Amino acid sequence: MGTTGMLEAIGALIIGGIFMVMMFNAYHNVNVAASNITQQISINAITESVCSMLDSLYLSKVGAGVDSLTVAITQAKKRKFKFLGKINPTDPTPSEIYIYQGGYSSQYGGWPLRVKIDGSVDAGPFYMSSKIVFKYYDVNESQKTYTDLLDAGVRDSVRSVRIDFELFADPVEFEGQKAEIKQRIIFWKYFKNLYLRES
Repeated sequence: MGTTGMLEAIGALIIGGIFMVMMFNAYHNVNVAASNITQQISINAITESVCSMLDSLYLSKVGAGVDSLTVAITQAKKRKFKFLGKINPTDPTPSEIYIYQGGYSSQYGGWPLRVKIDGSVDAGPFYMSSKIVFKYYDVNESQKTYTDLLDAGVRDSVRSVRIDFELFADPVEFEGQKAEIKQRIIFWKYFKNLYLRES
């Protein structure tokens, strides 16, 4: 084998090595992308479940079975929402339902959202990547300030809430870099039971 043959063999080895490295890198990139897509699908499903749960199990109960002389919303703050409502139509008295977000947890890397009914935790914690925001509106879609909502009369005029939150999942780390997979949701809930009390 001459010098030319040796150079050709070394060149083929280098090209083959580069090709193998490219193939392994492409394979790893596809696996990372597939894992992140799986995480995104998972966080979408979790977000949908949390929204559905908040909507149907708790927020739909605002003012249910509460007489018109009682202020159904007992606390309306930026990260805390407390109200009265019957969980089941046959309940003898309305329950106190409290949706609130706790302080940042460094262990889980987020802010926990919990729901209490009559002082006992009923759901959560659901860890969020940012702080939840409740915004309250009257029948004319006028937003109420948090200071105004300290007054029972203003809380009694609330007919809807806008909830803004963001859930997250940890993605696969690639070459020392990772960005959280986040799902931000903004949804509105109109309190039909409070509208029905007016009629």
